[in-house]
Order: sequence, then C-alpha cells, then structure tokens
Amino acid sequence: MPKIALLGGSNSVLKDGLKAGLSKNAELYNYALGASTSLQNLHELIKNIEVISNVDCIVTESNVNDFHLVWMANFPIDIVLSNIDKYYDELSKCDTRIIVILLPLVTRCNLAKEINNKHKENILRYGFPYIDLDKLIYKSGLLDFYVRDNGHPNRFLMNYIGSNVSANIFDIPFSESRNLATDMEYYVFDVGNNFDEFQVKKNSIFSRSVHELNYEVLFPSELYGYDILGVEAWSDGYSKLKVETKEKEDSKSYIKAYNNELQFHDFSRCIEVTELTHFMSDLSKDKPSEFSLNAYLVNSFYIEDSKPKNKPYAVKVSSVLLGKRNAKVGFQEQSKLVDKDYSQFVPDLKLLHDFSIESRYKKTRLKKIIKAKLRFIYLKYFIN
Repeated sequence: MPKIALLGGSNSVLKDGLKAGLSKNAELYNYALGASTSLQNLHELIKNIEVISNVDCIVTESNVNDFHLVWMANFPIDIVLSNIDKYYDELSKCDTRIIVILLPLVTRCNLAKEINNKHKENILRYGFPYIDLDKLIYKSGLLDFYVRDNGHPNRFLMNYIGSNVSANIFDIPFSESRNLATDMEYYVFDVGNNFDEFQVKKNSIFSRSVHELNYEVLFPSELYGYDILGVEAWSDGYSKLKVETKEKEDSKSYIKAYNNELQFHDFSRCIEVTELTHFMSDLSKDKPSEFSLNAYLVNSFYIEDSKPKNKPYAVKVSSVLLGKRNAKVGFQEQSKLVDKDYSQFVPDLKLLHDFSIESRYKKTRLKKIIKAKLRFIYLKYFIN
C-alpha cells in the first residue's frame, strides 16, 4: 500500500474530510495541526523528515491559515511571505511526489491575492503539481455552497479529492526543480523530551510531551547563532511566553500570546539565541508583544479587564523551530516555469451541487411522506 504524508491545518484534521479520502487507498501519516501556517508545515517536515523522506507522496495545504494569521492576528505580511518561501524551499529537497492544494478563501481582497500569489509563485517555480480549488470554486459561482464557514470547504468534496489523489498517486510526477533549493539550516528543539519534568498531554487526535515553564529555561550551546522562528505549545489556558536576552546594559524581551490548544505559533521578531537567551512563562498583566491565531483577544489575558482570581496559566511548550542566521531563501535562475495543474482530481462542482440539492429534496420529501403515514396510522388507531 502506498504511503502519504499530509501537512496542513484544520482542513487536514477534520473527520470525514481530506484525511479520510487520502486514507482510502494509502497508509496516511498525518502531521497537520489546526490554526497553523506554512511555518508549522516546515516545523513538521523537519521534525519528521525520516518518515516523510520515505513516503510515496506529500500532500500539503496552508494558504488559508497563512491568510488568517495576517488578517485576524495582525501578523506582519512580509514575515508570512518569507515563511512561505522557506517552506517550499525545504519541501523541494524531498525526493518524492508532492501535490499542493490551494484552498478557497472567502474574500478577494488584496491580502488574499498576495498570499495565494506567493504560493502559486513557489508552486510554479519548483514545478509542483497542484489543485487550485480556490480558483475552481470561485469560477463555479458556488462559494456559499462549498465554503459555509470562514475557511473549511465541504467535507464530502475534500474527501472526494483526497480519494482521487490516493487512488492516482503514481500518476503524479516528481518535481523537476530540486536543484533550486538553497542551503537553509533548521533545528527542532524538542523541549518536552529534554527535561526530567514533563507531562504527556493527549486527546482523541494528538499526543505531545510538554514542559511547563515555571522557571527560566536556557537554550543548549549548540543552538547559539540560530534564530527562533516559532514555538509549539499546549497550555491549559490562555498564557504568554516570554523570550528574553539579558545583556549588561539592556534586556530585550518578546512576549507571545498563547491559548489552550495544541498549536504552533509563528514569531515575527528575529531573536538570535545566545548564552544570554532564555524563555519562560509571563504571568504579569503586561500586554503581549504579539498575538496569534486563536489567541488575539486582549480580554482573554486579563490585561484590560483584570480579574485577580484568574491567574494566567503557565505555558506548556513541546518544541521550538529554529533557523540558521544570515541564510536567505531566494530563487535561482530557471529557464521556465512549470505548470502542473491537476484539477482533474476535483469533481464537476456544478454537477455535484445539483446532485446534492436533488438528494436533499428527496430526503425531505421522504420524511414528509413518512410523517404523514405515521400520523394516519396514529389517528386510525385512536379512532378505532
């Protein structure tokens, strides 16, 4: 049975959706995490490279959460665009089949176009096969039918696409542009497994070893010179992570907002790890330097409306993604762009819509007939 690695956000986690379709004809390794961006995909790619390097195909999506991070959490757009480049650069080093799914965004603002264009630019540059579901759904005029919330397409449709991908894995070509990759160096610092005091948190889907930051934690010396790109955590409630570099004359600190979900949080500030750099929970009422997806409501951190009885939670960190300083991702010269549109994996959207409406009508009509029949039997029984 072929093997597939899935990298993405909540659309790759939802039950009966994309992951269920991919699992029909393949063994699935799902590294997706809700409310996480391209940088989370990079984080999982680095952390699980031994497994991912041996799969037959990588399926990836992240454009929706890349957009939401800027739109909802006011994250700097230039950092998100740079992280998208970093992800595709590292993805292109994988010697396997790769297919990218561009999911539909519910807006056509300039920000949405900028995010999608950056993804498309990388897809064409590296010659990755892709499915532009955003374009197909808008072209069909059925956005309200297929996307009924802020970023999750119809599960049946995603299941259908996943099933088609897994059934036709070996028809997907390899990327022809792996020689374009630059020499970025990354490291995942597994915090949960580097301390004696750790806790295993789990639910029906995820499991992580986490370390509760009740005191200052220093980075190991082998990480000096790396930049902190993001931190994955799973706290018990809304919390704040503080990264600080203590210098003789001045201390530089950065406070990041966290929530009670297992989530990877991107950092926008360039923080170089030195022997003076440490991280800890911030239990003060100070406003965070920066918010995150699902962690952007000020009142949740008892800052504007202080509630003394509700002490902020300590952050429970699982891992940290770091990148080598002064290494830039940039495209090298290439003679031509390669367009590998695999929209044939998407069903006829108009036909599927009409079938759904007809099926729903028949179910409603059948319920009415059954209800009328039961009412007739009920009345007949009591009359007699």
